[in-house]
Amino acid sequence: MAVIEYDAYKQKLHAMDDTIANLYKALEIESSKHEIERLLAEAEEEGFWNDVERSQKNQVQLKQLQSKVQRYDKLVSEREDLLALVDMGTEMDDESLLPELYEGYAELEYTGADPTLGYCHLISAGTNGVKIGEGSKKYKVLKVDTATKTVGFIL
Repeated sequence: MAVIEYDAYKQKLHAMDDTIANLYKALEIESSKHEIERLLAEAEEEGFWNDVERSQKNQVQLKQLQSKVQRYDKLVSEREDLLALVDMGTEMDDESLLPELYEGYAELEYTGADPTLGYCHLISAGTNGVKIGEGSKKYKVLKVDTATKTVGFIL
């Protein structure tokens, strides 16, 4: 029976393929990586650190780009880890791994404004639902279905 649950979970994770690909494009991850390389090379130029304004601008931009790329990479890594867990559970037909999957991802109905992909503040909106709430905990939103008013996010 666990195989059916693992398969359903795997389908949900694979349903995110397009979203993750679109996020890669929207965040311009490839060009960000090239810009990081350029900024690092620029910081190695002779006399670079003597120009305080230039070096500060470089470092601020570098940290922002590195943070963006690291967050995206973390999302992809977490998804890959969940897929590996699904594969292990399926292979062993082991129900004991299911709680780890459910702890890693949730898909709930939402009320109010549509959440956005990426990091979003979500709070409880009552029984099995959430809504956007400033000052609340941030979650990584991977899926928003406006037709069914459901949101999928990493816990």
